[in-house]
Amino acid sequence: GSAGGGKYFGGSAFTLSRPLYALTELGVLARYGRLAIFPIGQHLDYDWGKDTALWDPRPLTGLVWLAGLAWAAWRVRRRSFLPLFALGWFLLALAPTSSLVPIEDVIVEHRVVTALWGPALAAGAWLATGTLRLKALGLLAGACLAICTTARASTWASLENLWRESARACPGKSRPWRAHGDAQREAGRPRRAEHSLRRALILDPMDYMA
Repeated sequence: GSAGGGKYFGGSAFTLSRPLYALTELGVLARYGRLAIFPIGQHLDYDWGKDTALWDPRPLTGLVWLAGLAWAAWRVRRRSFLPLFALGWFLLALAPTSSLVPIEDVIVEHRVVTALWGPALAAGAWLATGTLRLKALGLLAGACLAICTTARASTWASLENLWRESARACPGKSRPWRAHGDAQREAGRPRRAEHSLRRALILDPMDYMA
């Protein structure tokens, strides 16, 4: 439900107009791109807020990032179609959630998984036809991503740790605290669960699930 959505939307991003939602999603797209290259700082639930002007830092960063990628991909289109393919796949896969149709959460990390298939295929094809040095760099990058994935899996192994991470990242949002309390209760820690659930109710007294 929409209860406990956060202090910015009153529980839901459905209240945003389509232009404001699209503006906010420019920053979200840049965040997705950064996580694809440098997957550090993930968490399950965001208190992202909204952006109201194109010159705000997040949408401006997203616009510059997308424009730079599009310009670079167009420049090399005659030598290789892979950059255009990767960018087109990425944007098309995210269009249902990151364009003009407001949905409840402006950013959710799992949405980018399918969007990254295209860039991953393009990167693999590019590395396969590259020099030995390029292939070595690709293997090094793959090893670094594997290490990050292993570290991330240790967090996902425990619901309590997973929601603690989100609650720390978004201390002003009730939903992570409520979910953290549920996880603590299921883990047999009722006193800690009560503290987390009270925190959720302080942030959102209408959070009936808490």
